[in-house]
Amino acid sequence: NIGNIMLASNRSVMSAWNDYTLENFDLDIGCVSKKGYVKMIGTLYFMHYTGIYATTGGIPTLISNKIEKYITGATRDEKENSAAGKKGRSIFFTLGDVTLYKIDGSLNKILKNVCVEYNLTQQNWYVHTNVKASQFAVFLERFNSDRLEFIDTEGNHAVKEFLAGDTDDGDTVHFRIDTMKLTSQPKSFEYSCKPNALIAEVERGSAMQVYINLDNGEEFYPVEGTLEKGLSIVKITNKDGGRGKPPTCRLLSLSIRDSSPQICKLSRMTIVYLPTTDEEADNDF
Repeated sequence: NIGNIMLASNRSVMSAWNDYTLENFDLDIGCVSKKGYVKMIGTLYFMHYTGIYATTGGIPTLISNKIEKYITGATRDEKENSAAGKKGRSIFFTLGDVTLYKIDGSLNKILKNVCVEYNLTQQNWYVHTNVKASQFAVFLERFNSDRLEFIDTEGNHAVKEFLAGDTDDGDTVHFRIDTMKLTSQPKSFEYSCKPNALIAEVERGSAMQVYINLDNGEEFYPVEGTLEKGLSIVKITNKDGGRGKPPTCRLLSLSIRDSSPQICKLSRMTIVYLPTTDEEADNDF
């Protein structure tokens, strides 16, 4: 129920009943998982084969365009068994193992037990891995009304708290953020630049390592220095022999990692670079 409207759905059809008339949405879209829907702030979010949709009782809207490669990389069976949950101002959907491909269609990598997060306040998507959840539920207790529990898919199917910061088997939860490919001059994508430094504002954490991937490189490589609490500046250098000079690239992606048990939080980052052409350009991405 969304307000005074009742929604009914199978895998390919969704209808709305307002206590007077039944309206069928002829879109070939429905909720494909019995556990793949969640309601937050008067909106229903649900999983379909083509993506994650939102509705307030009317025609559903696709909201998962930014993470389409993860949706298409998940199998039909995994989408039909997707579990949805909510915590804070975020909603979560599990996708199982996801296969990602490069632009030319070749295999890029396989991510295990993927869970995608959509933050309603920021309207941003985040991708989590190693989330072995078959079902979510919000557990209301005296001192915490926003405690999200899930059922483990393995072993004895234990009930665990989601995003609690630790695991009951003693394993450390590693911190990692990967950006998409960044273009230094979006209006003139064919030009290159020389990235010189990364400036980051860190709210929590003291030893985060920065990794760089240039253009369409196969792997990230580390740069010297770490990100610490407060304002940190890390120089961007070439790989191997050219460590003393900034690289030249057209595309750049970053990976921020920390394998320690501490909780990490970044508020914002910017890259300082030099244009390699005479065109006017800003000094920041």
